Amino acid sequence: MALIYFIPGTMCDERIWQKLWPCLAPDHQLMHLTLPLSGSVQQVVAHLVEQITASSQGRSFSLIGFSLGGYLASAVSLSFSGQLQRLMLIANTPSALPEEERLQRSSILKNIDRHDYQGLNRARILSFLDATAHGDTDLISLIKEMDASFSLAALKHHLNALSEREDLCEQLTQQSVPTWLCYGVSDSLVDRKKMQWMQHSGSNITLQQILHSGHFLPLEQPEQLALQINKWLKMKRALEDKKVIIGLIDPKSPSNVGAVMRAVGCYSADAVLYTGKRYDRAARFNTDTKQISAKIPLQNVENLTDYKTEHRQLICVDLVEGAIALPDFEHPEQAIYIFGPEDSSVDQALVDIADAVVYVPTQGCMNLAASVNVLLYDRLAKSHSSPAGDDLIRRSRDINNNVKVKKNR
Repeated sequence: MALIYFIPGTMCDERIWQKLWPCLAPDHQLMHLTLPLSGSVQQVVAHLVEQITASSQGRSFSLIGFSLGGYLASAVSLSFSGQLQRLMLIANTPSALPEEERLQRSSILKNIDRHDYQGLNRARILSFLDATAHGDTDLISLIKEMDASFSLAALKHHLNALSEREDLCEQLTQQSVPTWLCYGVSDSLVDRKKMQWMQHSGSNITLQQILHSGHFLPLEQPEQLALQINKWLKMKRALEDKKVIIGLIDPKSPSNVGAVMRAVGCYSADAVLYTGKRYDRAARFNTDTKQISAKIPLQNVENLTDYKTEHRQLICVDLVEGAIALPDFEHPEQAIYIFGPEDSSVDQALVDIADAVVYVPTQGCMNLAASVNVLLYDRLAKSHSSPAGDDLIRRSRDINNNVKVKKNR
């Protein structure tokens, strides 16, 4: 089950998704984000970030934006380096608007000021659509109804403040987030040359052109777009450069996962992967008090063994007979450390293919989060480059802690 946020376009509400959502798997959690009625682009982006932060509760998520929403989704993605798993821009190039479109908007704004604006006319709507949709009276009526449902103040906000956009193309190519740009073959509002430059410049960028569609892709070709979304949902963030990964087998406790995330942040590990659905169904994610999940990937995966590579060893951590005691273990430079679920243990099949199996020699067993903390501290303590000193203490301690050791002791 994927958590997917959807951001609508100019003068569009949740009806922009009414043909698309039924084409997607019913077990996905689909969330429409409403745009505020005032504010600059930066303020609107901040509002969307707050909405996602509050409702995602630390879970990984995917993000889709249509038209203006695509640009806003691009800007929002820059605030989530950890939780965001994939990004899709529909009918949008994340850059300044084309000059022709800016002139059209300027003309509409002048008509509004003269009280002459009568809403989108048929000719304007047809200019957005592929020729194959020009006879679709229901589609044309829906677009007119969405436009008419907004106040003139909202229209002025969309056409004025939200038209002021900086170029985000280069920043998106530098992210590790899989990013797909989907557009209709007849869409005149996207900048194909710039999108092609993005695909050439960033290994994370994929272009998808859809036939028989203009700008209103979610309404013109919902089934074809849904096929692309299903393919996109199978994309995973690139983790080739991650040296230390924590793998959790079907965890069930949000508090444990939250404490694991805090440990990963404290000990500078690179990512947390987990299998199963119990965590996604579980209660609120409250223990990640430092919001580490906004910085470090927390990703649901099908198979943890996929992340064992030529250079990254797979290490099982559990109370397994024949395992190496942690104090005697020499950590590899790159590793994925696999921990079993709270109510079970690591499978024998996983132990059989592991590069090493270690255990913490305690009297009785620790909980999941405590085990991760001890493992990561042991790795840090044995490292030749572990940080130390007063600068680290000042960066890491609570702001109310000003205690010092007296030098004349």
